[in-house]
Amino acid sequence: MTDSRALIPAHPPAASRPGEAISPAAARSSTRHENLNLGFAIETGTVGANLDLFAEGRRLQARMIQSDQRHFLFDSLPDDAFARSACMAVARNGDDVFGTVLAHPDADGALLVRTLIVNPAYAGLRMGSALASAVILDAFVRGVPFASVTCAVRVLRDGSLNKPSEKSFHRIGFATEAGIHKARLAGTLRDGHLVPTAEVDEFGHFVRYVRLRGARAEVLDRSVAMLAEWRDIPIPLDRLLAE
Repeated sequence: MTDSRALIPAHPPAASRPGEAISPAAARSSTRHENLNLGFAIETGTVGANLDLFAEGRRLQARMIQSDQRHFLFDSLPDDAFARSACMAVARNGDDVFGTVLAHPDADGALLVRTLIVNPAYAGLRMGSALASAVILDAFVRGVPFASVTCAVRVLRDGSLNKPSEKSFHRIGFATEAGIHKARLAGTLRDGHLVPTAEVDEFGHFVRYVRLRGARAEVLDRSVAMLAEWRDIPIPLDRLLAE
């Protein structure tokens, strides 16, 4: 495959050609409001090749697992990410890392997107969609084979769904599949924090989730378009400057 990285401009262009290879790894997108530049940027890399990037994403994940967002999050253990040759993306505002996501090939030939986290202080900026787009496109230009892209969204005990996360994936071409699935909790570092919000049956604690899936070509096209739009999304200054 031709190396597309040398062809990447400073900002991803609006692209509509199916499968156009654009790497956000070489791109830096920022949002502006009048004369204020908050310097938002997304960076990507493989876990094994960029330990600093992975460490920063893990630190954000650890903070969110201790917050009121923990009921949505499985802990992504380092050994697991290394073993799966995961790609990772982080979002920054200056030195502040406020978003992260992982992606790696799954057993069914799909690219699995996991551990999408955005600090709630940055809600409403479509950062979840932008992060997912970045890591999907980065996996594509690295030559990771996949025919579709999948993820899971948690269903809580009261039947409610993590709607913001679902919306972030719908925006870039995912559709929610029929059926609710169960994942058993072992009470380990990876899932122990989910036990208080888990359901219980005769076999122990479990959480429920729905699967989302998108076709490769459509998700790639929408991801390119998402990153092209992202730098022009208005910033709610009253919320961000209050932090």
